[in-house]
Amino acid sequence: MNVILTSLPLSKIAQGSSNHISAHQTVMGLFPPLGDNPRSEAGVLFRVQPGLGTLLIQSTAIPSPQQVDELDGRSKTIALEEWKPGDRFEYQIDVAAVRRIRSVERRLPSSEIPDWWSQLAERNGFEVLGELSGHLFGTKDRTGKGAQPHLRVATMQGVGVVTSGAALLKARMSGLGRARGYGCGLLTALRIP
Repeated sequence: MNVILTSLPLSKIAQGSSNHISAHQTVMGLFPPLGDNPRSEAGVLFRVQPGLGTLLIQSTAIPSPQQVDELDGRSKTIALEEWKPGDRFEYQIDVAAVRRIRSVERRLPSSEIPDWWSQLAERNGFEVLGELSGHLFGTKDRTGKGAQPHLRVATMQGVGVVTSGAALLKARMSGLGRARGYGCGLLTALRIP
């Protein structure tokens, strides 16, 4: 399955792009008008990467080459393959650290995130390897103005082992967890030989 990865420098994006609402608007502005669910129809996932100074976008639809060029961005097509059970890989993801309890979403305290993350990974075709303390994660609460969503975002990095190639491929294509339209859920993974 092919996806398009687009990288945009944060310095070329409208001020406030670290805000999840602004980043969402910038990302969706790269694609032509779509139907009722434009983000999912275009297969769009993204992540703000402040340490690298980039906005990373994955999509199944082709972003406007003219707009990508105007923002000094780059796009390339890559093939996502189904990996075999037992394959190891390094991963990174910003994930919305929330748990739904009787139709109410609860933001998780930092102490609960490692176990929650391991369970989410298992449901999506991989096992988190190593001691939980060996996995780097941080949280930041993203807030907006007025009625904009408030998110608890955990940045998870580590090593995983595939338990279901099909489930992991689906997670890599469509994202993990909630708030995918606001910079959460893009699982980037690199297989370790």
